[in-house]
Amino acid sequence: MAAALDEIGFADAMIAREIDGGKLQLIDGHLRQETAGDELVPVLVLDVSEDEADKLLATLDPLAGMATADAEKLSDLISHMTINSGDLQSVIDGIAEDAGIAPPDFQPVTAGDQSRLDQKSPTTCPECGHEFTT
Repeated sequence: MAAALDEIGFADAMIAREIDGGKLQLIDGHLRQETAGDELVPVLVLDVSEDEADKLLATLDPLAGMATADAEKLSDLISHMTINSGDLQSVIDGIAEDAGIAPPDFQPVTAGDQSRLDQKSPTTCPECGHEFTT
């Protein structure tokens, strides 16, 4: 959480309800509150009863946890990211792994393997018939 907040900042509001003459009671966002300390943060104040707040708290995270990543879209998204934090990179790697996306395994090659990789071969475009070397 701290790595994401450091690199990105707050991207979601904490959720609270008003009680006792203007005081706020936090419903969701306790970890963000703890991590942010005295920093000003976005808060969504709902007009809900204590019972409704309890229902929201009981269902919010489990319902969000039911969401699944679209592996193709996630893979495309990750391929364009530049992440500065090793901790955040670990989180992204875990999300990708859970979605079945394997990171490329870049391993050194021998001189013989490299010479085969450097070989070019002619290819013909199936649309226009143009021949080029790849």
